[in-house]
Amino acid sequence: MVARALPSADRLATGSDGEKNYMEPQDSDLTALSRRWVRGVRANRRIFVVEAVALIFLGAVAIILPVVATYAATLLVGAILLSVGVVQILSALKHRTASGFWFPFGIGLLASLIGLLLLLDVSAGATSLTFLLILVFTLEGVTKIIAAFDARKHLTNWGWLALSGLVSVLLAALIWGQLPFSASWFLGLMLGINLIFSGFAQIMLVLAAPRL
Repeated sequence: MVARALPSADRLATGSDGEKNYMEPQDSDLTALSRRWVRGVRANRRIFVVEAVALIFLGAVAIILPVVATYAATLLVGAILLSVGVVQILSALKHRTASGFWFPFGIGLLASLIGLLLLLDVSAGATSLTFLLILVFTLEGVTKIIAAFDARKHLTNWGWLALSGLVSVLLAALIWGQLPFSASWFLGLMLGINLIFSGFAQIMLVLAAPRL
């Protein structure tokens, strides 16, 4: 006598009359989205690879010429802030009769002024952005260290999280100690490292797409 295979729980449902009805499993929205993304990567492999190679090349240039990359990044941030600020101001003026007009207008004006200052004085702008990154690194490092010690009873590898936070704090202190000299190269160096890692990550995703 051969035993019948029982249906899995995800394919079995109870009807209104108490009988068991079979239901086909459906992909979740996340799974469907992932599959569409993989199909897109497969269909545009060459474009993704060319873009990744370009990112790695630009990252290498930024690391070799960090001062140039720092000034370029500062000009780019300034241009973006100025553009966003102008658009915000025009949008606020278009709806100046609406309530709360001064808040978006003030935000746009502030963004425009900061962007204009970055464009007019690139050296001071690079220094300001470096100060901002020092603050971010410090806050990130302190947060990681606190989180690591809070979770040390539940995580066996909490020391790696604490070490990562300590490195962030030490890096912030190193950059602070090198100011204002570090302001001329730090942004460019970080930009180059980020571009290279982004490029390599994109290549690995392209290579892994056929197996996903």
